[in-house]
Amino acid sequence: MALGSEARVPHLYFEDGNIVLSARNSENCTQYFRVHRSVLAKHSPVFADMFTVPLPSTVDEYDGVPVVSMAGDDADDLEAFLSLLYNPEDISQILEQWDFTWLLLAPCKLAKKYLVDWIRNMAASQLKKSWPTTAAGWFSFVDDEKKMEFRDCVQAVSGRWDPDWDDVPLQLRSLPDPASSILLARECDAPSILPFAFLDLLRSHALYENKFNLSPDDAHRLLVARERIGDWFNKQADYCHYPWAMAACGSPKPCQITLLRTWTLLSDTVCREGHVLRQVESNGYHQAGEMCPECETKVRNKVGKLQNSFVAQLDTFFQLDK
Repeated sequence: MALGSEARVPHLYFEDGNIVLSARNSENCTQYFRVHRSVLAKHSPVFADMFTVPLPSTVDEYDGVPVVSMAGDDADDLEAFLSLLYNPEDISQILEQWDFTWLLLAPCKLAKKYLVDWIRNMAASQLKKSWPTTAAGWFSFVDDEKKMEFRDCVQAVSGRWDPDWDDVPLQLRSLPDPASSILLARECDAPSILPFAFLDLLRSHALYENKFNLSPDDAHRLLVARERIGDWFNKQADYCHYPWAMAACGSPKPCQITLLRTWTLLSDTVCREGHVLRQVESNGYHQAGEMCPECETKVRNKVGKLQNSFVAQLDTFFQLDK
C-alpha cells in the first residue's frame, strides 16, 4: 500500500454505520472505519459522552457519513480494538493463545484510553493466572520448561514424536513473553505480575539495549537490577559462619567439597541469570545424595532462606516500590 494512501477496512466498514472513524497506520495510510455510535457508546463511556454533544453542521463527511479523526490512535491498534467491541467473544480465544500478551497489547492500550474496563480486566486476569508470584510457583514453571526442552530435544534427535509425550502438551505450561507482559500489565493495571516478569526478562541477558519498547523507566529498572542483585548477594557471602564455612557433620569430604561447590554455583547463577531461584537438587546447585542428611538439611534451609529473601525483595531490586 502506497505511503499517504487511504483505504476502508472491509470487516469494520458497515453500510448502515452512522459514524466514520479515521486513523493513520505506520505507513501513513489513512484507514476508515464505518461503525455504529450505539456500539461504541455501549462499551465506552468516553464515546457515550462524545456522542451526547451534537456534531457541528460543518463536520467533515466521508461517504455521506460524519467522520471523526482519531488523532493519536494508530489505525492498526484501532482495528484490533474495534474488532473486540464488535466481537467480544473473540477475547476468550485470544487469551488461549501463547502470544496473547502481544495480541491484547493494542486493544488494552485503547481500552485504557476509552475506559473499556472489561477488556483490561480480562487481560489482567489472564496475566495473573500466567505468572508466578512465589518461589514455588517459579520452580513449577521452570520444571515445565525443562520438560518441554527435553521433549523437543527427543523429537529433534529421533525425527518423530515420541509416544511417551502424547499427553505432555496438555500438562506443561510456559511463561508468557516477559517484555510484552510488562507492557500489557502497565496498560491493564496488573502490577502483581511485574516482579517475576522483570526477573524472566533479566535472565534472557537482553540488558544493554531496549529491544522491547519498554518505557524509559522500565528499561532503566532492568539495567540496574543486576547490580542491585549482585550487591545483595555479596552481603549474603557469610563465609565465616555455618553452613558455608564448614560441613555440619565435621567431615571434610565429601560434604565440605559439595558445600563449596554449591556456593560457587549459587554465585555463578547470580552472575549469569541474576537470581538464586534454582532447585537445590536435580541439576540445580547439587545432586541428591552428595552430602550426608545433616548437611543436606542445613544447606537446603540456607538456600531456601536465600531464595525467600530474594523473592521478598524483587520489588526493591527492580525499583517497583517507587
